[in-house]
Amino acid sequence: MWAILSVLVENKPGILFKVTHMFRSRNFNIDSISVGITDNPNYSRMTITSYG
Repeated sequence: MWAILSVLVENKPGILFKVTHMFRSRNFNIDSISVGITDNPNYSRMTITSYG
């Protein structure tokens, strides 16, 4: 089953590591990941595709 997650995250160092570590600790594979800016410079939009 495919899962597509769209997450609003704080725009600061280490956030990508925290999110990917959460997937790794649960043995999920990330098939694609995309990060983009939002209207608020303090946040980024992260879109993750995973099959699990």
